[in-house]
Amino acid sequence: MEKERPRTLTSRLLPVLYAAVAVALAGLLAYVGARSQLPGMKLSAPAPHTLSSGWRLVRDGDSWPAALPLEVDGDEVLLKIELPQLKAGDMLLFSSRFQKVQVSVEGQVLLDYGYSQPAPLGALLGDVLCQVPLAPGHSGRTLTLRLELDGRYPNRAGLAEMYLDQQGTLYSYLLQKELPKILCISIFLLVGVALCAGYVLQLCKKAVSSYKNLLYLGCFVLLAAVWVWSDSSLGQLAFSNSVGVCLVSFFSFMLLPAPLLGMVGTTCPSAKRYTHLLQDLILGNILVQTALYLFNVVDYPVLLPVTHLLLLFSAGYMTWLLVRQVRRQRSPYARDMLLALGFLGTSALVSLAMFYIDLSLDKSTVFCLGLMVFILILCYSSVRWLFTLQGSHTEMVLYRKLAYTDVMTHTQNRIAFETFLEERRAGGPDQPPLEVYMFDINGLKSVNDEQGHQAGDQVIRDAADIIRAVLGGLGTLYRIGGDEFVAILQDARHPRSHYARLLQKAVADHNRQLPQPAFTIAMGSASSRTFPQLTIDQLLEIADRQMYRDKARQKAGQPLESR
Repeated sequence: MEKERPRTLTSRLLPVLYAAVAVALAGLLAYVGARSQLPGMKLSAPAPHTLSSGWRLVRDGDSWPAALPLEVDGDEVLLKIELPQLKAGDMLLFSSRFQKVQVSVEGQVLLDYGYSQPAPLGALLGDVLCQVPLAPGHSGRTLTLRLELDGRYPNRAGLAEMYLDQQGTLYSYLLQKELPKILCISIFLLVGVALCAGYVLQLCKKAVSSYKNLLYLGCFVLLAAVWVWSDSSLGQLAFSNSVGVCLVSFFSFMLLPAPLLGMVGTTCPSAKRYTHLLQDLILGNILVQTALYLFNVVDYPVLLPVTHLLLLFSAGYMTWLLVRQVRRQRSPYARDMLLALGFLGTSALVSLAMFYIDLSLDKSTVFCLGLMVFILILCYSSVRWLFTLQGSHTEMVLYRKLAYTDVMTHTQNRIAFETFLEERRAGGPDQPPLEVYMFDINGLKSVNDEQGHQAGDQVIRDAADIIRAVLGGLGTLYRIGGDEFVAILQDARHPRSHYARLLQKAVADHNRQLPQPAFTIAMGSASSRTFPQLTIDQLLEIADRQMYRDKARQKAGQPLESR
């Protein structure tokens, strides 16, 4: 193999210059940000007006002042407020988590979600962004908001925030608020599709076992994109069925650890049995919860603590496996996975704490940041690992080629021939037919004795070139001894007599160019089409006997047989 060239001065300077450019940009941005006195020119939607104060909480015939955000003990909330002066196009916008919602203005129902038409299954209504158009005629009138939560759910009935503004203003504000998630989802989708496409490419190259982590990581990234999309208000931009979006959110969230366990199982082969068992538990948890939901026993939100415990246990087990792999094998990929899992686990714990402390907190943004760091680390590590595997594969192919190639003639060697024989013997009866041709050089000993071994080596090379030309590049040619060759053809286009005439003519034309006759080539053949019941070894015996008859014919000076 060619030795690696020493690095030049320019190649050594290249990473230093890249680093210098990055440092220069970061320094300039920091300086300009600290010293600039110019007014900020960021494009941003105006913050919408809120309807947080002025509410009255009604319970048991009594009422008292209340303000948003609001959570109450019990399953039902009844709020009233006198509407301010309204304009055409004004709209109320607020989020309701798994609650029935009814909005009315002095008896006129403007929104009814879950009261007159119950949930299709159980009590699951989804995390809904409610939109209530208002008219100028509603100004100064009393708006009544009624919320009701299923008593089995872990959260309390209430409302986080309510906006009252023009429809365009609210939508602009909503899109600006969700812009980081839109960017996050876009990146996740691009990365996920690229990783899965990389796996399919390796699948086409039949290198699947070495690249399965690309598929696992790609599936995880795509699942993360689906979960971020369905767990935000972006789902309602595409689908009006809020319950369906909520189901997608639960399923994608519960499935998230499954591809990660697949990755860890591939990285830590000794633990693959247990990672498969955990995957079975995760899928079983989804199926059991689905059955309970279908039979109206309990909904997914009620069993979230079970799902969270299973996810935490999976994360802890994966961390333990990777720590053990790093200590035992010094695996750089396991080390990168451990680092990435640390970021993801930290963000997941923070998100879980926010979930159980205050449901109104934006927990998904924290988890998205952890997901982004996790994916960036693993993508970098996977690409680096992919190039390492490609290099190893290229070296392996090169070494295999060198091991199976005859250096003198550039044909396949005896080792390659024996490998072919073993595969053919183990193949069974339903194998494609083939023709066996055996060749032997006559006169090689005389050339070695009279002109030296260097001339004899040239004769062997010339004979190999002649045989290749006669066969027209069909099949595989093996050099199995000093002056013996075997050709295996699976798509011979002519009978044996045709190749025998071509061989005799090619050798004669070659010898005319030499000062004295150098050599001849004897040939024998056998076909499994003629003898379908014979094994490859029996075909070789027939071809060998024919070759020695041809050698005797040439020695006796007899003409070539016409058949």
